[in-house]
Amino acid sequence: MWCAPLEGELVIFTLRESFKVKRVGRNPRVQVAQCTLRGELLGPWQEGTCRLVADPQEEARAYQALTRKYGMQMRIGNFFSALSGRMKRRVVMRIALNESAQGSA
Repeated sequence: MWCAPLEGELVIFTLRESFKVKRVGRNPRVQVAQCTLRGELLGPWQEGTCRLVADPQEEARAYQALTRKYGMQMRIGNFFSALSGRMKRRVVMRIALNESAQGSA
C-alpha cells in the first residue's frame, strides 16, 4: 500500500469497494507497520485511527503528498487509473498514529 506523510498523519488511497474501507467504516482503529514491497516488516506495528477523506481540497493535498514521495510512479499509475476508470473508484484515507506510536516513530 502506498502511503505518504501529510500534516503529521499518513495518507493512503484504495478502491472504494475494498474491504479496508468497509472495515474502517465499522471500526476506525488500525495497525500499521513499515514494510518492503513484498510485505516483509521493517519496523514495529503502530496503533492509530483511520478516516475517509471527503473534502476535495484535502484529497488533493493527499495526492500531492503521494506524488512528492513516489514521483513518476504515482503519475504513471494515476494516468492508467484514469484511463481504466479506477481513478473515480478511489478513496483517500488518513491515518493518525496514537501519541505513544508517534513518539517512537
